[in-house]
Amino acid sequence: MNIQFSYENQNQNSYLLATFSPLQKMVQYQLQMMTSNEVPGLLNSMKRQSNENILVYYNITSRISLGQILSRRKLSRKEFLMLLAGTIRTWKEMQEYQLENDGLYLQEDYIFVMPDTCEPAFVFLPIYTGSRGTEGLKTFIQGLILKGVVETSSDNFIQILLNVMNEPMFQISNLETCIEQLLQEKKPKKNKDPKPVIPPAPPAPTPPPMPVPPIPPTPVPVKEEPSSQKTKGEKKKTIMLIQAVVVTLAAAVGSFFAFQRSGHYEYIAVPVLIVAALEFVIYRELFVNNKKKEEPEKEKEKKKKVKKTSRARGGRQVEIPGNESSGSSAPSQVPPAPTPSPKEPSDPVIPTPPAPVVPPYKNTTVQEPIEEEIEETGFWDPSARQTEIYLEYIGDGSGTKVMFQRGRLLVGRMDSEVDFVVKDINVGKIHAEFFCQDGQCYVQDLNSKNGTYINGSEIRITSNTPYLLTNGDHVGLADKEFVVHC
Repeated sequence: MNIQFSYENQNQNSYLLATFSPLQKMVQYQLQMMTSNEVPGLLNSMKRQSNENILVYYNITSRISLGQILSRRKLSRKEFLMLLAGTIRTWKEMQEYQLENDGLYLQEDYIFVMPDTCEPAFVFLPIYTGSRGTEGLKTFIQGLILKGVVETSSDNFIQILLNVMNEPMFQISNLETCIEQLLQEKKPKKNKDPKPVIPPAPPAPTPPPMPVPPIPPTPVPVKEEPSSQKTKGEKKKTIMLIQAVVVTLAAAVGSFFAFQRSGHYEYIAVPVLIVAALEFVIYRELFVNNKKKEEPEKEKEKKKKVKKTSRARGGRQVEIPGNESSGSSAPSQVPPAPTPSPKEPSDPVIPTPPAPVVPPYKNTTVQEPIEEEIEETGFWDPSARQTEIYLEYIGDGSGTKVMFQRGRLLVGRMDSEVDFVVKDINVGKIHAEFFCQDGQCYVQDLNSKNGTYINGSEIRITSNTPYLLTNGDHVGLADKEFVVHC
């Protein structure tokens, strides 16, 4: 065919340009029909005259070629069926507009699909061709299957399609019906052994609640003195009181007899007052002042016991229950140890010897100096510098480092198809592709609506055309910018 294909941008649209030479025989009524109408399934087109050549512009904005998708991955079951369904629908629509089916250009690089649905749009060539009927469509479908562009499926739908196309009386309607049925069916899951349905067990009877016995209150221990000491103290007090009464009565009787002999009143009052005062002093000294003296002695005894216990447990301070000096406000449940009587000798305090002072270790070994082997400085060759190729995304002000994957990097806002997602409505679903080849970096716009720009230029680059990039170049995808490091 005497047809040349190229790409061109006009305003916000990307076009596939087909240049027909005068040697190429064209069907004028088909050319007029396709450029004057929007035929479903065909790319919208317009024609121009350039000298003797006829130029046909096919609008491919926001679409990506099938060959571009197949170069990266395989088609899923649903995508492949949607592609075939769109092809058959276009095949039938062309008959309504009196367009020959052989004019449908079934080449992977010139079939443009929507990135999200894989719905195709075809190039129609209004030229004379030898009519082959449905053979061209069968050859196209079988060629995709033989290339292995479809992911394997457990329902073996590929074999079902091949059986329909290999029928002796092949008809497009039969293939269309088969595809519609496959699209309506859900992808079957892997066969698994059915599990028996086990009825739920009846609920167990709930036992009556057990009565909870009341919790008796915790008795608060009261510090009491030993019964032996308490009994001795009470006896001593009783004896002293009896003795004081007897002495006072004796003094009173003696004073009375002295008064009868002498007749003086003071002989009665003075001796009685003296005896009573002496008894009061004796009683206070024995029971009040002596008790105050015993309290600090008890505290000293307790401290001595704490020190003995700490030495017995390795020198650690151990809190003894019942010790009032521990600062605990909770009452102790263990009664304090009885205070030893003055007759029993206390345990002698054994002083702890101080730990021996170990002098610091000094290494007396003389180390010989180690001679370091220092190599001479080599020569650096700037031309042999190896640099890492990557992009720096500064569109959001973060300066994100974006690495290439297998030497290629697809950028857009469709996260299921691209390598780096840019969440901006002005960026295309699959906007552009960066790739490395022979140590150099290139960018290629993929029919984006808002275009790709280099170093702030107001002229967008031509779609589907690689552009060489250098270190430090700024590449704008719409209004989102990348910096090239290579």
